[in-house]
Amino acid sequence: MLCRNQGFAVAASHFGRRLISSSRISPGRDDSAVSYLISSCGLSPEAAIKASNKVKLKSFEKPDSVLALLREYEFSDTQILTLVRRHPQVILADAQKTLLPKLEFFCSIGISRLDLAKTLVYNPLLLSRSLRNHFVPAYTFLKKVVISDLKVVSIPYEVRILMKGPEFFSQLVVEVHQLGFDPQLWSHCLEKRRHGNDVKAYRSWGWSDDDIRSALRLWPLCMTKSEKKIMATMDFLVNKMGLQSGNIAECPYIFRYSLEKRIIPRCSVVKVLLLRGLIEEKKLSLSTLSTTSEKYFLNRFVTRYLDEVPQLSDMYQGKVDIWKPARF
Repeated sequence: MLCRNQGFAVAASHFGRRLISSSRISPGRDDSAVSYLISSCGLSPEAAIKASNKVKLKSFEKPDSVLALLREYEFSDTQILTLVRRHPQVILADAQKTLLPKLEFFCSIGISRLDLAKTLVYNPLLLSRSLRNHFVPAYTFLKKVVISDLKVVSIPYEVRILMKGPEFFSQLVVEVHQLGFDPQLWSHCLEKRRHGNDVKAYRSWGWSDDDIRSALRLWPLCMTKSEKKIMATMDFLVNKMGLQSGNIAECPYIFRYSLEKRIIPRCSVVKVLLLRGLIEEKKLSLSTLSTTSEKYFLNRFVTRYLDEVPQLSDMYQGKVDIWKPARF
C-alpha cells in the first residue's frame, strides 16, 4: 500500500490549515478533514469545509490508500478533486477490500481506465453500489441478452445500468418483447420509460417498423429525443429540404445535433448551392451534412463557392434567412 512521506504530510497539513484560517471554521468542525481535503485532494477551502461535514478522519491511512489506488488507475489530479468534491465519502472506503474489486471488475469487462475514470467522476455514486448485489447480476443479465462482452461494454449507459437490481432487468425483458424489438435493443426500453412518445412521433412521419428498427440499430439514442425535437427536425428535413422521411431513418445521427445551430445553417448553404446548380444532389448525403466537422463543411461547401455566391458565409452564420417564401 502506498503512503505519503511523513514530512510531506506534516507540511501539507500546516499548509492546509493556513489556507482555511480565513474561512472561520466553526467550533467542533473536523479541522484535520478540512486540511486533508485541501492539501491532499486539491479542494478549495470552501469546498473542503462543505465536504468535511460528510467525512470524519480518524487517521490518514484509509484516504491515503484510496488516493493511491485512484492514481494507480490513472485518475488525474483534477478527476480526483472532482470525484472527492462530489462524493467525499469515497476517501473513507477500504481501498483493497471494497474499492479495488469494483475497479478490477469494470476493467475486466472491457472498460478502459481512461473511460472508467471519466464515468466515475461523472457518476461517483456508482462506487457506493454493491459489486455482488448490483454490478455482477446486472452484467450477467446484459451478457446473456447482448451475447458478447464487446457488445455489453459498447451499449450506451453500460456502466450506469449496472446500478440496477435484478428485478429491473426482468421487467425490461418483458417490455422488450411487448414492443416487438430485438432484445439487443433493450436500451430503447430503458429510455422509453422517460420519453413515451418517441416512437409515436417517428410513426407520425411515416416510419415503418423496419425504419424504426434500422434507426435503433444504427443509433439507439435516437429514441431518447423529445417529441418536440423529433417533430421539429422531421418537419424541416421533409417539408423544407424535401427529403424522404424513410431515408432519414438511415441517418438517425441527425437527431444528435441542434436544429438551429447545425442543421438549418448547413442545409441553408446546401439548398442554395443546389438551386444554383453548383453541386449535385446525388453526391450529397445526410451524413455529410450533419456529422462532418465544421472545418470540412466550410472548406467543402462554403469557402470554395464564395466567388459564385458571396452571401454563403452570411447564410451559414444565420444572418440571411433563405427559408422565407420571398427568397425564392
